[in-house]
Amino acid sequence: MNQVGLFFGTFNPFHKGHLFMANYCLNECDLDEVWIVVSPQNPLKKDLEILDIYERIKIIDKSISNKKKIKICTDELKLAKPNYTISTLHFLKKTYSKNKFKIILGEDNLHFLKKWKNNTQILDNFTIYIYPRKEKINSSDIIIHDNLKMLSTAPKIDISSTEIRDNLSKGINVKKYLTPKSFKYIIKKKFFTGL
Repeated sequence: MNQVGLFFGTFNPFHKGHLFMANYCLNECDLDEVWIVVSPQNPLKKDLEILDIYERIKIIDKSISNKKKIKICTDELKLAKPNYTISTLHFLKKTYSKNKFKIILGEDNLHFLKKWKNNTQILDNFTIYIYPRKEKINSSDIIIHDNLKMLSTAPKIDISSTEIRDNLSKGINVKKYLTPKSFKYIIKKKFFTGL
């Protein structure tokens, strides 16, 4: 059975931190593949202005073009909106029955877990690898469960999509945060520059 890590997100935009996290989990969590699950719209981030999903997919594709074990999963595009993680997990389990799915989650998203639809069902049935972030997390917001696996030895990532968008809107160079191909594409298309 293929062990597949599902890395959910809006990826607005996908950056080197996401890529590093995917590679780290691939190597350290006994995964055969990591699927980048691109969410058309996160139900918990309704007010966030996000780039068109097909443009976000192009940026990811340019970022992972040389990574055979990291793939883009666009199955959420086929599902009814809003895109709840539980619905996506049911669909993926049914569609790809030969895979065992695990979830990859940035620590900054831990406090959202309580708000996830059917979060108990997800926690009881899926291992969730928690990747550390620089931000301090309020421990009172965090669910404790045996299936939550903290990757405590993983290096902390100090890059965020929000920071990249903010820097681009201010004309600050973000080349160091993006792969060369994705950086070139974002600059060419003038994404997040307010133009």
